[in-house]
Amino acid sequence: MEYNLEAVFGRISEIVDVVYLTDSEADTYTALKDNSLFRNVFGLSGSYRDMMDILMENTASRMISGSKMYSVFLQGTGELKGKFSKNVRMHFGDSDYYYHISNYSLDEHRCAILLTETDESEYIAETHGDEKANVIRSAYLFSMIVDLIADTCSNLDMSETSDHPVNEPDISFSQWRPMIVNMIHPDFQDLFRSSTDPEYLKQYLSENLTKSFECLMANLDGEYIWVKLVFNRMNTGNPDDFRLLFVVENIHESHMQLMENLKKYEEKAVTDSLTGLFNHGRIESELSHSLENCRAERKPVSLIMFDIDHFKRINDTFGHAAGDYVLKTLSKTADEYLSSCGCVLGRWGGEEFLGVCAGVNEDDMYSTAEELRKKIEAFEFETVGHITSSFGVISVKENETAAEAFERIDRALYDAKHGGRNRVVRG
Repeated sequence: MEYNLEAVFGRISEIVDVVYLTDSEADTYTALKDNSLFRNVFGLSGSYRDMMDILMENTASRMISGSKMYSVFLQGTGELKGKFSKNVRMHFGDSDYYYHISNYSLDEHRCAILLTETDESEYIAETHGDEKANVIRSAYLFSMIVDLIADTCSNLDMSETSDHPVNEPDISFSQWRPMIVNMIHPDFQDLFRSSTDPEYLKQYLSENLTKSFECLMANLDGEYIWVKLVFNRMNTGNPDDFRLLFVVENIHESHMQLMENLKKYEEKAVTDSLTGLFNHGRIESELSHSLENCRAERKPVSLIMFDIDHFKRINDTFGHAAGDYVLKTLSKTADEYLSSCGCVLGRWGGEEFLGVCAGVNEDDMYSTAEELRKKIEAFEFETVGHITSSFGVISVKENETAAEAFERIDRALYDAKHGGRNRVVRG
């Protein structure tokens, strides 16, 4: 068959599944050709802006869910402009559909949108072809240029909705601020409002100076992630201009890693490296904290202090590795038992341990100490065999300071040691 221009266009009209004629000035669209799917979604005609909103929402690289806070970028973001062609994935109802979408400008305001059904493999092939660019862009949720004098936003680039061809938002900066604030976590909304206020930015941003702050912001799944909001004033050569490059950087993984590292350092600062219990300084703080809270609530606070009898003999006889094993094993046993009684245990130093028990009176503390003493005596440690421990217990007096309580519990333990060991003594 010989093809002429008319035949070619006739064949194209057969291949293309859907054709819309759009008019951005009149805010209308008309279906010149459609199928059942698009007729069900868009009908035969309607508002062009409404059509764009639906098209944008349903061609996002990840479907919008939950409160749909990201629709602030998809509403009023403008129109399809110029010549454009791309494979997209659309999500209508519970299903995904794959189409090749092309846009052709007919004049200043009117365009023809052509959609041809394709398959997932073509969509994935094109997506993977942009993989390197996507990796670079994935660090950013979006970026745009803000003109504070003209009150405009432009050159919007959203990596999370990168399947969209739209890059010219039809929204002012003053409109954008109250819309996007709903995506910011409530704890950071006041900070966002103050930091993005035009008068604040004009006052504190000189040329090439950057202002930034970190906050929690919702992604397309409705989950809050850590981002950095960055404003950089652009040097246009005109001091009366006030144009800013605004970037939202995804720092969630690095922030969470930082928090995890800080938590590890914090734990190291307050825990004993051998036993994993609170260290001397942290258990002192625990007593002061418990005294303050329990006195306010008129609850008792008791202390338990114990050490391992003849621990030096264990080290000398079996070696320091065996001694460390005894310390770790005894710590684990004692901590599990005392924590069930609401007691916080720490390593006081060497083979000595101190427990702070909020809401426990002296009689109960004595009974608990006696039970723990029996548990330790009955336990058979590898290599070492059976050991014993000596205990002192007190209930902190009403007007007693933490230092005075420490002195008294230390004396009770001293009395237990010098009274024959393997016993509990009240202070």
